[in-house]
Amino acid sequence: MKRKKFFRKGMGLALSFAVAAACIMSNVLTASAEPHYQDKGDYSAENQTATQNFEEGADSNLLTQNVQAQFDGGGIDYYVSIEFGGMQFQYNYGPKWDPVRHVYQSTDSAGWNVDKVTEDNSKIVVTNSSNFPVTANFSYENTFDFNQQPLPANKYAVGGVFHGTLNTLQSLVRANAVDPTTQAKPSLKLKSHPASRVSGLPYYYTSDDASLSYEGKVYFALMGTPDSGLNSSLSDYSPVGMITVTIAPATDVSSDILP
Repeated sequence: MKRKKFFRKGMGLALSFAVAAACIMSNVLTASAEPHYQDKGDYSAENQTATQNFEEGADSNLLTQNVQAQFDGGGIDYYVSIEFGGMQFQYNYGPKWDPVRHVYQSTDSAGWNVDKVTEDNSKIVVTNSSNFPVTANFSYENTFDFNQQPLPANKYAVGGVFHGTLNTLQSLVRANAVDPTTQAKPSLKLKSHPASRVSGLPYYYTSDDASLSYEGKVYFALMGTPDSGLNSSLSDYSPVGMITVTIAPATDVSSDILP
């Protein structure tokens, strides 16, 4: 289990996660992360100087003064933590050929091991400890060429699939009959942390705030059909792709002050 926490005072951030895998008649996926931020900085008004304008013979003399302002303390702060499961996935090529005895040694069917698509292994938990609602979006990209040869008919290239329901993801992996690139990617919308709603201070909410939680979860797995024989090139654990989680301020946000 891996937990990463990210804090930055600003308007948003994107986080990229390196994904690694290995295959010895199986593929094993692990994830790690380093955050990438865009710092929006603090805000302060530009220094101004007062000017006076007196005109001889005018009905009135005008005095104008530029007003300065600086904003410090309080405001909006983002703090988001992301927790990964074990992220280890296995691919079985099916019956193994014995070149000496000239027979197949097992009757296992080919495919990704559904037993690895579990709560502890596949979960990605996002917790919003900010005082502002945020959204989380997920994507995956291969960095390893799983499909170096043309695919057989009715087979699809290997890719990552996210889903909000574990049972549904297990069914998809078990069937292994859909193109991973066509699967819709879930998006989480998380409300501000309840502890940030303090009497006498402003709090921020969305139109559907009552139905939201400050913590959300999606599940991840690999799907598709890799070329036969990749167990030799992935005999040791190797990077195969990258998961990217993008955190951004939610839209449709209003503010109020608790009594």
